[in-house]
Amino acid sequence: MRFLFLFNWLDRIKKLYAWHCQRYALRSVSDLPEEKHIRKYTIYCVGEEPYQWCAVFYCPCGCKELIYLNLLSTAKPCWTLTPKGKKHCTVFPSVHRIKGCKSHFFVVEGRIRWV
Repeated sequence: MRFLFLFNWLDRIKKLYAWHCQRYALRSVSDLPEEKHIRKYTIYCVGEEPYQWCAVFYCPCGCKELIYLNLLSTAKPCWTLTPKGKKHCTVFPSVHRIKGCKSHFFVVEGRIRWV
């Protein structure tokens, strides 16, 4: 009985660790994808190089809302998206949702850092 309890507890820790350490992949696209084509754990950078204008991804809290970040420096607020390697990126400054779930987080090398 004790072994079963310990096994379930370890399984929950592994799932929590996998959820916490999930990295967001970076994908460059020329046009804004339809919502049904947007994958979890993927940040879509919209526009042709070097004129990317928007980043789109699902909120990491699990509320299933899409987050659209402006990448144009001429409009405010704006964010910068810095590729880290071929697969991941860093978003600066932090993302702070003022509606809905009110999540506040950084994206650092594809990982979510909660504030």
